[in-house]
Amino acid sequence: MLKTDSCEIKNQNKRQISFAGNGTPIAKLIDFALTLRGIDVKTVFVATDELDFFRRRYGKYPLLSIEDIKHIERGGQKGCDWKTVYDYLISFNNKHLIENDVLSNIRIGGINFHAGALPEYAGSYTYQWAIRNGERTFTSTIHWIEGKTDAGPVICKKEISISPSETGLSLLMKAVDAALELMYIVLKDIGTGRTLPRISQDLSKRRFYSMSKICESGMIEWNKTAEEVERLIRAADFSPLSSPTYEPYTYSPVGVFKVHKAKVGNQSPGFNAGEVVYIDNGCIVVKTGCEKSLVITSLTINDKRFKKGEILKTKLNVGDYFEANEHASLRTQICK
Repeated sequence: MLKTDSCEIKNQNKRQISFAGNGTPIAKLIDFALTLRGIDVKTVFVATDELDFFRRRYGKYPLLSIEDIKHIERGGQKGCDWKTVYDYLISFNNKHLIENDVLSNIRIGGINFHAGALPEYAGSYTYQWAIRNGERTFTSTIHWIEGKTDAGPVICKKEISISPSETGLSLLMKAVDAALELMYIVLKDIGTGRTLPRISQDLSKRRFYSMSKICESGMIEWNKTAEEVERLIRAADFSPLSSPTYEPYTYSPVGVFKVHKAKVGNQSPGFNAGEVVYIDNGCIVVKTGCEKSLVITSLTINDKRFKKGEILKTKLNVGDYFEANEHASLRTQICK
């Protein structure tokens, strides 16, 4: 079971570990760590809205809000030397940035799970970018938290395949499962006292994907290929959940048009990019920047959802245009 907070290490042979993270993934790691004789779990930092979940799971143990992790740098509890309390800080499924001044008070170091190959896919929501970029594989990486975000030396990594139908949610789940397998090995090594690898990154190859870049990138550009547009849509698919970043959208004669499900269609000669080629109750077919079209089967117009069997209710017609601006209705009138 989890130990109560204390400034005194009762067993010098055990590694003293703090965990920081969210949800079931971090809970799985804690459960595993509690089975290892060489590890003493000291404190768990979780999102404030998850404190009740973790209290129900573990009882009255040292569970703190992730916001309180900053207090490590100020010495924590009165008279407590954090360097003797924590050997490692394990960050997993954690959206809270761990500052360097916090890490300087961890005796051995901080370890983080990053969903993405490093240094090529540093930053936020890289699994969505991997789908959009047409990658065939993805990587879960365990690394030391040092220097710039996601720039610390690599401990271990695992490559996973990206299927042609992969969605943002399904790839994230695969990446987390792969990372859990890696972290179980890391925790075993920590428990037995093994020194963990420190493989330096080639930062000349570093590419950083910012939060703002992914959140502001949902507009559909119809002059791109059908495959590119389809990947943009699939990367944002977290159904039945909402996308954490963007919703693919465009403008139509009847309002703001958001696309939830789509697939690459056949060639549509004689039509322009963004033009409605065909429509029935099952789908809307739109021409893209290549010869192929995009077949849309689930969409929202002005926050009203339309699925298969009700798409004609959108009141869109063949020849209507979708645009990357709000003048789609005007262009449709001119073209007609």
